Amino acid sequence: MTFVAARRFDQRIIIIADTKITDPGGIHRPGSSTVRVHNCIPGRLKAFPLNTKISIGYAGLSSLALDSIRSLARKEAVENDLDAILKALANDSADGQVDFLVVSHLNGPEIFKIRNGNISADQESHWIGDSGIARLLQTSIDEQAVLLADAQVPEEVIFTQAWANILLTAPSLTDAVGGLPVSVLCSPLGHCFNIQAGAYNPETVVIGGDNDGLYGQYSFSFVEDGMRGAPVLGVWLAEIGIGYLYDPLSSDEPKLCRLKTIDELSKLSALRAEELGGVKIN
Repeated sequence: MTFVAARRFDQRIIIIADTKITDPGGIHRPGSSTVRVHNCIPGRLKAFPLNTKISIGYAGLSSLALDSIRSLARKEAVENDLDAILKALANDSADGQVDFLVVSHLNGPEIFKIRNGNISADQESHWIGDSGIARLLQTSIDEQAVLLADAQVPEEVIFTQAWANILLTAPSLTDAVGGLPVSVLCSPLGHCFNIQAGAYNPETVVIGGDNDGLYGQYSFSFVEDGMRGAPVLGVWLAEIGIGYLYDPLSSDEPKLCRLKTIDELSKLSALRAEELGGVKIN
């Protein structure tokens, strides 16, 4: 299971998603029983821009969802055809194995939910995935709104911070979500990832399939590549000096990058984003 949500703030829309891929067998640690771990990194990217005007999120079987999205990306004729995109994804969701969210600025800011072959009308917000997380998110939003009331923080910032707090501060939160708190900024100027950084409260973090797990406070930084409209995201893990490059149109799994600095990862991300048609907007 997973959780992906989108909410409109005037002309801008924010999509939030986690990166955890559920492992029904759990994680086995030598000398102990099999356990389930909340923060499994890197996982997979479940929401990303398709181009400068369209972004997509999914819940359900990851490989099937990514195959559907890749098929769309290969069809240049549908790049600016919202109806064709919605119909294609609706067809691929008809068997109930995957749901989609589509955010569009082709005809203005719009959010569509696709489930079981049906396309829900545009709304101020939509979500897919675990219903319990939807309730938890609203509670977190209300708490952040109170904490930040005197600072006059924009609602969209409260929304993304509330999501980050859920994933970063609650040990063993749920089997449904975990990993990195990804968010996508969708605006009339183009769609791109929100660049942020954070740190997990001390708990077990499983990185790159390390069955022993890593303990302590681990930080992450999403990498700035300056591009809009490209489904590429780099994440840098400073404590262990490695990065991951998410490139879901090319591979289900992110690429492990053993680099010396975050700047090297930024350059690698920008190069790949440019290859995929990313646009730099000043």
